[in-house]
Amino acid sequence: YQRRVRGAEAHLVARQIADANVGIVLSPPRCTRSSFESLRCRRDRVKLLIDAGVSKLAIGNLETETLRGLRIDVGHEFARGRLSELAALRSFTSIPAQLFGLDEHGVGSIVVGKSAKLTLYAGHPLVVGSSVALVVDRQRRRCVPDEAPYDGFDSYRGHH
Repeated sequence: YQRRVRGAEAHLVARQIADANVGIVLSPPRCTRSSFESLRCRRDRVKLLIDAGVSKLAIGNLETETLRGLRIDVGHEFARGRLSELAALRSFTSIPAQLFGLDEHGVGSIVVGKSAKLTLYAGHPLVVGSSVALVVDRQRRRCVPDEAPYDGFDSYRGHH
Protein backbone atom coordinates (compact mmCIF):
# COMPACT_ATOMS: atom_id res chain seq x y z
CA TYR A 1 0.00 0.00 0.00
CA GLN A 2 1.07 3.54 -0.58
CA ARG A 3 1.06 5.60 2.58
CA ARG A 4 2.03 9.04 3.80
CA VAL A 5 3.11 9.92 7.33
CA ARG A 6 2.49 13.25 9.06
CA GLY A 7 -0.36 14.74 7.04
CA ALA A 8 -0.75 18.04 8.89
CA GLU A 9 -2.31 19.59 5.78
CA ALA A 10 -3.73 16.40 4.26
CA HIS A 11 -7.25 17.83 4.43
CA LEU A 12 -6.27 20.19 1.60
CA VAL A 13 -6.04 17.20 -0.77
CA ALA A 14 -8.50 14.90 0.99
CA ARG A 15 -10.52 14.13 -2.15
CA GLN A 16 -7.38 13.19 -4.07
CA ILE A 17 -6.23 10.93 -1.21
CA ALA A 18 -9.62 9.21 -1.17
CA ASP A 19 -9.71 8.83 -4.96
CA ALA A 20 -6.21 7.34 -5.01
CA ASN A 21 -7.13 4.98 -2.15
CA VAL A 22 -3.90 5.97 -0.39
CA GLY A 23 -3.45 5.36 3.30
CA ILE A 24 -2.36 8.16 5.59
CA VAL A 25 -0.93 8.26 9.09
CA LEU A 26 -1.62 11.54 10.86
CA SER A 27 1.27 12.28 13.16
CA PRO A 28 1.07 13.97 15.53
CA PRO A 29 -2.62 13.32 16.02
CA ARG A 30 -3.36 16.79 17.34
CA CYS A 31 -2.95 19.75 15.07
CA THR A 32 -0.01 22.00 15.87
CA ARG A 33 1.31 24.80 13.70
CA SER A 34 4.89 24.19 14.69
CA SER A 35 6.51 24.06 11.26
CA PHE A 36 6.16 25.37 7.73
CA GLU A 37 4.57 22.05 6.71
CA SER A 38 1.73 22.54 9.19
CA LEU A 39 0.81 26.22 8.79
CA ARG A 40 -2.64 25.36 7.38
CA CYS A 41 -3.33 22.52 9.80
CA ARG A 42 -6.92 22.44 11.09
CA ARG A 43 -8.27 20.90 14.26
CA ASP A 44 -11.07 19.24 12.31
CA ARG A 45 -8.76 17.68 9.71
CA VAL A 46 -9.66 14.13 10.81
CA LYS A 47 -13.34 14.76 10.15
CA LEU A 48 -12.56 16.48 6.83
CA LEU A 49 -10.56 13.45 5.70
CA ILE A 50 -13.28 11.00 6.76
CA ASP A 51 -16.00 13.12 5.13
CA ALA A 52 -13.99 13.18 1.88
CA GLY A 53 -13.96 9.37 1.84
CA VAL A 54 -10.45 8.59 3.11
CA SER A 55 -10.87 5.04 4.38
CA LYS A 56 -7.29 4.19 5.36
CA LEU A 57 -6.80 6.81 8.05
CA ALA A 58 -4.44 5.89 10.85
CA ILE A 59 -3.56 8.08 13.77
CA GLY A 60 -0.07 7.68 15.10
CA ASN A 61 2.79 9.45 16.70
CA LEU A 62 6.36 9.28 15.54
CA GLU A 63 7.58 10.66 18.86
CA THR A 64 8.18 7.60 21.05
CA GLU A 65 8.06 9.56 24.30
CA THR A 66 4.43 10.53 23.65
CA LEU A 67 3.29 7.26 22.11
CA ARG A 68 1.75 6.11 25.39
CA GLY A 69 -0.83 8.89 25.13
CA LEU A 70 -1.93 7.87 21.65
CA ARG A 71 -5.19 6.26 22.77
CA ILE A 72 -6.08 9.48 24.59
CA ASP A 73 -5.28 11.58 21.50
CA VAL A 74 -7.54 9.32 19.47
CA GLY A 75 -10.17 9.54 22.22
CA HIS A 76 -9.99 13.31 21.89
CA GLU A 77 -11.06 13.03 18.23
CA PHE A 78 -13.82 10.55 19.17
CA ALA A 79 -15.14 12.71 22.00
CA ARG A 80 -15.48 15.67 19.67
CA GLY A 81 -17.43 13.64 17.12
CA ARG A 82 -14.67 13.68 14.51
CA LEU A 83 -14.36 9.86 14.50
CA SER A 84 -16.88 7.11 15.17
CA GLU A 85 -15.96 4.68 17.94
CA LEU A 86 -15.07 1.95 15.44
CA ALA A 87 -13.03 4.32 13.26
CA ALA A 88 -11.22 5.60 16.34
CA LEU A 89 -10.23 2.13 17.51
CA ARG A 90 -9.25 1.01 14.02
CA SER A 91 -7.14 4.16 13.51
CA PHE A 92 -4.46 2.89 15.87
CA THR A 93 -4.90 -0.88 15.55
CA SER A 94 -5.90 -2.56 12.29
CA ILE A 95 -5.38 0.33 9.84
CA PRO A 96 -1.72 1.04 10.70
CA ALA A 97 -1.07 -2.72 10.66
CA GLN A 98 -2.59 -2.86 7.17
CA LEU A 99 -0.66 0.19 5.94
CA PHE A 100 2.67 -1.21 7.10
CA GLY A 101 2.00 -4.76 5.90
CA LEU A 102 1.74 -6.27 9.38
CA ASP A 103 -1.87 -7.43 9.05
CA GLU A 104 -0.68 -10.55 7.21
CA HIS A 105 1.01 -11.58 10.46
CA GLY A 106 -2.10 -11.07 12.57
CA VAL A 107 -1.02 -7.70 13.96
CA GLY A 108 -3.74 -5.11 14.55
CA SER A 109 -6.69 -7.49 14.81
CA ILE A 110 -7.90 -10.55 16.65
CA VAL A 111 -8.01 -13.51 14.28
CA VAL A 112 -8.50 -17.18 15.16
CA GLY A 113 -5.25 -19.06 14.78
CA LYS A 114 -3.01 -15.98 14.73
CA SER A 115 -0.80 -14.60 17.46
CA ALA A 116 -2.26 -11.61 19.28
CA LYS A 117 -1.47 -9.23 22.06
CA LEU A 118 -4.69 -8.13 23.68
CA THR A 119 -5.10 -5.36 26.24
CA LEU A 120 -8.36 -5.09 28.17
CA TYR A 121 -9.25 -1.88 29.98
CA ALA A 122 -11.26 -1.13 33.08
CA GLY A 123 -13.42 1.48 31.41
CA HIS A 124 -13.52 2.75 27.87
CA PRO A 125 -10.03 2.57 26.31
CA LEU A 126 -10.38 6.02 24.71
CA VAL A 127 -11.10 7.83 27.97
CA VAL A 128 -8.69 9.49 30.35
CA GLY A 129 -8.97 7.61 33.63
CA SER A 130 -9.49 4.16 32.16
CA SER A 131 -6.77 1.74 33.11
CA VAL A 132 -5.28 -1.49 31.86
CA ALA A 133 -6.94 -4.43 33.58
CA LEU A 134 -5.50 -7.41 31.71
CA VAL A 135 -2.80 -8.02 29.11
CA VAL A 136 -2.74 -11.29 27.20
CA ASP A 137 0.28 -12.05 25.03
CA ARG A 138 0.33 -15.52 23.48
CA GLN A 139 0.00 -17.89 26.44
CA ARG A 140 0.91 -15.37 29.15
CA ARG A 141 -1.66 -13.37 31.08
CA ARG A 142 -0.93 -10.46 33.34
CA CYS A 143 -3.52 -8.79 35.56
CA VAL A 144 -2.98 -5.15 36.33
CA PRO A 145 -4.65 -3.61 39.39
CA ASP A 146 -7.24 -0.98 38.60
CA GLU A 147 -5.50 2.23 39.60
CA ALA A 148 -8.09 4.81 38.58
CA PRO A 149 -11.86 4.81 38.94
CA TYR A 150 -13.88 4.84 35.74
CA ASP A 151 -16.95 7.07 35.71
CA GLY A 152 -18.21 6.26 32.21
CA PHE A 153 -17.66 7.79 28.80
CA ASP A 154 -20.92 9.73 28.76
CA SER A 155 -19.76 12.02 31.55
CA TYR A 156 -16.47 12.63 29.70
CA ARG A 157 -18.20 13.52 26.45
CA GLY A 158 -20.59 15.89 28.23
CA HIS A 159 -17.80 17.95 29.79
CA HIS A 160 -15.78 18.68 26.65
